[in-house]
Amino acid sequence: MSVGEEESTFATEVAEAVSPTTRLVVFFGSENDIGFPLSDVGAAASEAYANVKSLAPSARLLVIGPVSTTPDIDPELVAVRDQAREAALHAGAFFVDPIAEGWIMDNSAELIGPDGDHPTVAGQIFLKDQMERLISEHSSS
Repeated sequence: MSVGEEESTFATEVAEAVSPTTRLVVFFGSENDIGFPLSDVGAAASEAYANVKSLAPSARLLVIGPVSTTPDIDPELVAVRDQAREAALHAGAFFVDPIAEGWIMDNSAELIGPDGDHPTVAGQIFLKDQMERLISEHSSS
């Protein structure tokens, strides 16, 4: 939903990166969609997932919800996560919930930098390890 660098969204990234030979597409949610109407967040996620299926019908979808950087979980982040999860499950995607799994927030002192928002080097390595594990599990199953 939110616009990223170079005015990109998940929809524009899909259009640029997915081809008929794509085997796996990974979406990783974030807190950036907080503040947008939840129905718009869900609709944008559904559109992006549908676009993947249109461009690469045999591609697997792996959707990773947003991460909470603190054990005091923002209810708006949970609502964004729920929209992404609902759209993912409707699209037949595999959904991973970092909030429920305690990613980052169970060790935020080490994994989140002094700004309270962005990962430290250890946090980046933790996220890389999680991504590698999930991609490995879902690209061969």
